This record gives sequence, C-alpha cells and structure tokens, in this order.
Amino acid sequence: MQSLLTRLGLPEQFGYVLLLLALALVLSPYLAGADFGVIKIPQFKPTTTRRLRVFGPIVLLATVLLHFPLLPKDESSKTVACSISGFVFDSDSNKPLSAVWVDVYRDLTRIRQRPARLISTAASTGPDGKFSFDCGGIKESEYPLLLAVRHQDWRATHITEAKIEHSGEWSGINIPIRMSDVELVPLRELQVTYSSKKVGTDWLLTGGIENGSERFFPCVSLTYQMSTSYQDRLQGEPEADLGPLTIEIRNLGPHENRSYERKLPKLVGVGFKSKQECQ
Repeated sequence: MQSLLTRLGLPEQFGYVLLLLALALVLSPYLAGADFGVIKIPQFKPTTTRRLRVFGPIVLLATVLLHFPLLPKDESSKTVACSISGFVFDSDSNKPLSAVWVDVYRDLTRIRQRPARLISTAASTGPDGKFSFDCGGIKESEYPLLLAVRHQDWRATHITEAKIEHSGEWSGINIPIRMSDVELVPLRELQVTYSSKKVGTDWLLTGGIENGSERFFPCVSLTYQMSTSYQDRLQGEPEADLGPLTIEIRNLGPHENRSYERKLPKLVGVGFKSKQECQ
C-alpha cells in the first residue's frame, strides 16, 4: 500500500513536520506555552485561539490522512499490460493461414481520414494460424487500432474489422480471409524468406529464395520497403517510408535454394513488397 504523501512525491520527513505543527495548533488553545521537548506549544491571540478550537482538529486530521495507505502502490505506479492475440483463417475452407503478417493501423474515421499504419509486421502467424504480440509501447492517444493482414503471395494488404479500442488484454480475435477473393501475386513458385540482423556496427538484410518449380529464371527482382524502425518510434520518431530496396537474383535454376544479403542504411523496419521477373 502507498500513502497519499508518497503518491504526491513528498518526503516522509516533511509529513512528520506537518504532523507536529498540526498537533501544536490543536493543543495551543489548551496548553499554550507548554514545552514538550520535541514541540513547544505556541501562544496566540484570543480570536485566533477560538478559531483553532474548530480548525485545529481539521488540520490535524488532514495531516494524519497524508500518512494513511489510501492508494495501492500497484495500481498507481504499474504499467497496464497490453497484448493482442488471435487467429487468421481461410473462411472458404476454415483452414488456418500461416506466414501471414499482422500490421497495426490507427483508426482515424473520427476525423474522416483513412487508417494510418502505426506498426509494420507486429507479428506473423504460425502453422496454426495464430499470432500474438505485445502492445505496451503504443500510446493511449493512438487508440483505437485496426489490424491488417498481408502475405508475400497477396497483392494487397487487407485491413480487417478487428478493432482494438484501448490498451489491455485482447485475445481470441478471429480474422477470416476469403481466399477465393484474394488476388495473388505472380511467381508463387518462388518462396522468399528474409530477416535483418546486426553484424558489428552494420545492419544487414538477409534472406533466401527457393524455386519450387522446374523453371529456370534468368533474373528475379525482389523489392522491399523500408520504414522507421519500431525502436525509433518508441523514442518518438514518426512513422515514415524510407524508400524501396531492390535485390536481383540472377540465373536461378530449377529447385534451387539461394541465399542473399544486402547492407541496410541503418536499423529500419523492412517489409516485403513484390517479386517479379527482370531483364
């Protein structure tokens, strides 16, 4: 438990001084001039003494209440836990959808604006279609939120109807995607994976591309979109697109699995944008 005195940021010694002064005021109408060592009872004019008979006990009660545990410490100082979890599935077949990226958008309908992306790739779904992520770094002023989903084989990002009104524990969010209505990107036989890592002082984009077909590809262009990193946004830097990053893969043979690596300008958020054949 936490006292009101501590909650106000006042030292306990200051509270004790106030308590002694209030006690002296209460005793003044009755023991004026008495010296108890720790405190000496002051003398006042008769008009002030009459007022102290009424207001002295009130002041003493107020100073005593400063020391009472009126506010639980865990409720006044703790950070509200915030997590979001759910399940993405194909509503045509009720099968889970894996490797789906979950983005977070601000819902700006109250000011008649389109949703604005707040966090790119907050989470991705596993083989069971489930996802979860911590939302403790999102400010209350940025709510309500919308969840959007995307996949490397989908042409567009789908902003869902899942709405997060405020911080807290949000679980069991179902996100149905009707795959029969989803427009797929070309070159689905090429599977792309990627991640970023720090080597020394440099940040690198690393990944791999796997050709699951019998085709030979003379040139494949992979395009990524860079954005402000989540760590920088926590420091107050606004969300911004930092431009594309293109990697060309030459002479990719049938069923070949090839890795690639590219230096990033700094720590950034990276999202896969497209893949296409090139010259």
